[in-house]
Amino acid sequence: MIKVKKTGLNREPFCRAVWDSFYCWPSTEAGRVVVRPCSVIFASFDDIGFRGSQQKAEAYRICNSDGNWLWGNWTNYTQCLDLLPRVECRKRKQF
Repeated sequence: MIKVKKTGLNREPFCRAVWDSFYCWPSTEAGRVVVRPCSVIFASFDDIGFRGSQQKAEAYRICNSDGNWLWGNWTNYTQCLDLLPRVECRKRKQF
């Protein structure tokens, strides 16, 4: 469970809460970076072999000073990628 600290987001500008297909990122004050552990975001992915429960890897989003998320609806999950299972792709035969 994540504890949410009241941050006084009733003043402008701020980035609104957003769902990025993996996680619901909270409303965030402009000019701030919000960070979450990969193990929290991908907790329900244990059945696919997610190996992040003991790792310190984090994902993050940046709220610009104008109250818009940097890179639109893109989240930096770079540190989480090595914790996901690798699937080998077979080469296709060329005809």
